[in-house]
Amino acid sequence: MPPNAPPPKRRKLSAVTEDEQASTHEDEYEALALELESVVTSLKHHLNIPRSARVLGVISTVSRAIEKEVHLISDIRDGGSTRRILRASKDEEVLVRVYRRIAELFSRLQIEIGMDAWSIANEHLANTRLEALSPSKQARCDSNLGDEIGRRQCTEGTRESLLADLYQWSDSLDDKPVYLMSGIAGTGKTTIAYSLAKLLEDDSRLGASFFCTRAAASCKDASRIIPSIAYQLARYSTAFQSALCLVLDADPDLGSRNMTTQFKRLLREPLLQVKDKIPKHTVVVLDALDECDNLKATRLLFDLIIRSACELPIKFFAASRPESRIQLMSSQVNDIVHISHLHEIESSLVKRDLEVYLHEELACIKPSQQQINQLAELANNLFVYAATAVRYIRSDEAGVYSNERLFTILNETKYTSKKFSEIDELYTTILTSALENKRLEPEEATRTQALLKAATCIQEPVTIETLASLAGLDDSSYAFVALDPLRSVLHVSRHTGLVIFGIRSITDVQRWIA
Repeated sequence: MPPNAPPPKRRKLSAVTEDEQASTHEDEYEALALELESVVTSLKHHLNIPRSARVLGVISTVSRAIEKEVHLISDIRDGGSTRRILRASKDEEVLVRVYRRIAELFSRLQIEIGMDAWSIANEHLANTRLEALSPSKQARCDSNLGDEIGRRQCTEGTRESLLADLYQWSDSLDDKPVYLMSGIAGTGKTTIAYSLAKLLEDDSRLGASFFCTRAAASCKDASRIIPSIAYQLARYSTAFQSALCLVLDADPDLGSRNMTTQFKRLLREPLLQVKDKIPKHTVVVLDALDECDNLKATRLLFDLIIRSACELPIKFFAASRPESRIQLMSSQVNDIVHISHLHEIESSLVKRDLEVYLHEELACIKPSQQQINQLAELANNLFVYAATAVRYIRSDEAGVYSNERLFTILNETKYTSKKFSEIDELYTTILTSALENKRLEPEEATRTQALLKAATCIQEPVTIETLASLAGLDDSSYAFVALDPLRSVLHVSRHTGLVIFGIRSITDVQRWIA
């Protein structure tokens, strides 16, 4: 079967009794799985035929996506008879989705093959035009910066209902084109956004992603968001790349224009031009808009997205802390924006997810269920509390006894009556251990305290040398050693050498820098 052949034809499903329907669907799954496996084999054969690197990449991507559908079918097919009967009423929907998904994958492949000649002839010029946009490559969900700052997917078994809702939203043609996930600090927005992005990437539906973070200058610059999205969409779709390059041919300096002009010329116009050629169910994922250094610009971006969302062939997912202007804009267009408030999810569900996460991350020290429950209670629905506790307990620092650290955290906060101050108390426990460590010489503790004070004051990523200078240390080599006790709250990049302060608005930290 050549890569531009039509997908497997959908068979007519019988309307019969539940038992017969379950049996019929089982036969359907079996036949479809075999047919798709044959398609994958054929596609892999075509990887050996000389084509442009881009088309070969798309063939490989489509093959992986079809293999994923085969695995899905196999998982469903292997269920027991009772489960099959209970599931039969939904099997029709599953099969329809699979057939539709395969049809979309083949449609994308046909479009890419049709653009193959253009891609080969214009590859160098297109790359030059796209690089001139100065996209923030560190802002991609899967950049090496993500590894540096510990970006990760949700622990298996957590946030399942929410992720299922997000996936259903992304996979529906009839749902609202914009999804805003709002949540207070520490509720796990970035982890959820990253998990969604990886799910979409596995389905070949992630058009672009921009994960804002203060850890890198290019990732907190709102003016880089639209050029970065356009750049990634051009790498995702040859049809979009062709349309975008025509725009850039006429105005190569669009990457430095104001946001309204950028949105119109770099996104809206080329997307509308290739509306029927861009893969369906394509999603752009934006995370931590509140981390940008210009909130006025992020509000404008969200307003531009809302105004054009209904006519664009892609969807937008955005995660942010509660921001009154964005919330107000969203509430005024209920038919366009789906709003989800993380901090309003039922507490018992979040606590269960926290317990699953803590069990997984602390398995190496085998905490008791009571200890897990206590830690989850102290987290007060904040994943940042749990994640920071895990980093502290599992520290790689020499001489650390993890069980003792777990005991210390649980007992330091056990008798508190302050309802919303647990995370401050957690950091207080960490800083007590770091700065009142009797094994430290007085001058060593003084250096560590000076570094903490400097980091608290600037609240921005800086080099160790700069931090040492601000802390009044004559020799920056002292800083490397003095930072060790603070690594639960300060991150030092191995590649850039930047020190990133991980605490915001912590009242108890004043005690340590006074």
